[in-house]
Amino acid sequence: MPKVPLTFACGLTDRMNALYTGEVQPEGIDLDFLAIHHPSDIFDRMVGNQELDASELSASEYITRHVAGDRTFIAIPVFASRAFRHGFIAVNDRTVHKPADLADKKIGVQLYTSTAAVWIRGLLEQQGVDMSRVQWVEGAMETPQAHSQPSALPTPKPVSIARNSSGKSLSQLLEGGEIDATIGATCEAPVS
Repeated sequence: MPKVPLTFACGLTDRMNALYTGEVQPEGIDLDFLAIHHPSDIFDRMVGNQELDASELSASEYITRHVAGDRTFIAIPVFASRAFRHGFIAVNDRTVHKPADLADKKIGVQLYTSTAAVWIRGLLEQQGVDMSRVQWVEGAMETPQAHSQPSALPTPKPVSIARNSSGKSLSQLLEGGEIDATIGATCEAPVS
């Protein structure tokens, strides 16, 4: 019986290396392992275009779609990357001295619906920050473009989210005092 061709995209982590090198071969599968460094590129290809047979996927993306009734994807209990999703919070220390100061401020975020952003918002809410009063600015941390081409569903409640169209990166906006903080999962290297 011929092997089933399967295209799988994932970051090349220690847990996935043996699949990538062929040291571990799934029985009955002709695996085309696509090692893609940026998770957002994988998610855009999988969710936006459904061009992969299997991939790692953002937990928040999957849960949001499942709750909304979209059963396009099936989650299996395999964790290609196990990382703390705390990410980072960088603040303008001229306007933010404690977490509660973030209310009524502009906060840059790579993607409002990303798992890291959801996690960090939860941590900030536990610190007493009223997230309903924040104006969110989505974009890339180190380049003046969008972080990715997301196909995220609308938020269940109205949220003030604007795309960064300033011609500056979120890092530059923070440095210039045009936003008060940034939260995210990763810092990107500038594109030359």
